[in-house]
Amino acid sequence: MQHRVGFIIPSSNTTIEREYSKIFIEDISFHFCRLKLKEITIEELETMENNVEEASELLTDAKVDLICYACTSGSLYKGLTHEEEIVRRIERKTRTKVITTAKSVLSALNRLNVKNISVATPYSSKINLKVREFLENNGFNILKLKGLGIIDNLKVGNISLEDVYNLAKQAYKKGAECLFISCTNLRTLEVIDKLESELNIPVISSNSATLWNVLKNLNFRRKIYNCGILLRNFI
Repeated sequence: MQHRVGFIIPSSNTTIEREYSKIFIEDISFHFCRLKLKEITIEELETMENNVEEASELLTDAKVDLICYACTSGSLYKGLTHEEEIVRRIERKTRTKVITTAKSVLSALNRLNVKNISVATPYSSKINLKVREFLENNGFNILKLKGLGIIDNLKVGNISLEDVYNLAKQAYKKGAECLFISCTNLRTLEVIDKLESELNIPVISSNSATLWNVLKNLNFRRKIYNCGILLRNFI
């Protein structure tokens, strides 16, 4: 059976489509709609969210089976109650099942049965504070959070794999049970296996957790290789 998944992403995201296009999943196709966002700020996240019903309605023209609001900071910056309101707004408009990246990350961390985590992000200190609050308010202990201080989202998409790898290594702290790399515009899938091998802990990213939750909601049971233990062993 062919499944279609719709993603709502920021207009300046240049990564998630590229990463997912490299993963062949038989009988599942991905379809994307964009909302205006150039800078990762509270103000632009709020403005982007104002048009979420319109974007979701466009995706229903493709008869998608599932819609994902695939912006990490945009789905966590006001907490879980607000994330749930975004989901309700889209579901009311489309009558379609909806998930978000933020909730996908929580679900993935819970599935891995971890509590003490390290976090790597490209974000500014203001957005990092929102990430910290969201994770801590939902039961996780952040041993270390390392950010790059970037606001321009297009610059995030241009960060090299080597720099993502180095950021992740800098974010790791001994005692962490998992490393989370945040932002759907940050290239991560190609370095997760290497990081897991070197750190000897699970490593998840916004894009790996989102994809995992998409597959879980579609009752997809086959392993996905080369993207970390979450997609390889916890489908």
